[in-house]
Amino acid sequence: MSSKVDLSDFTFLILVRLDSIARLENILICTDFLNRNLSTNIRVLECASYNNGFLKKLLNKSIGYSFVEDKDIILYRTKLLNKLTRTVRTQFISIWDTDVIIPIEQIIQSVILLRKREVDFVYPYEN
Repeated sequence: MSSKVDLSDFTFLILVRLDSIARLENILICTDFLNRNLSTNIRVLECASYNNGFLKKLLNKSIGYSFVEDKDIILYRTKLLNKLTRTVRTQFISIWDTDVIIPIEQIIQSVILLRKREVDFVYPYEN
């Protein structure tokens, strides 16, 4: 078994609105992938018209979970992520999408650039 990549100086923020079973599957697969491969902080913010508690029960207990009641049809992603960002205490923040899994090597390349202070922002997806 390979060891996890140490990203303890990072917090992965994931905003989700569970509008389908596919989205639920995606958030579970995505957080499992990050949790299995990285030694890091993961926070999930769920936005919905009411909290049924389902997602919190399904997530790994090491993942930080919070809920925001949001009855608006439009998801104000930037506003909510900015709010969540202010609670982070790690040096680096990763805004992650529920529908994304990329090779660990791409994450590592991005981390190296950030830690060396060669960049302020990285978008680690291939064209």
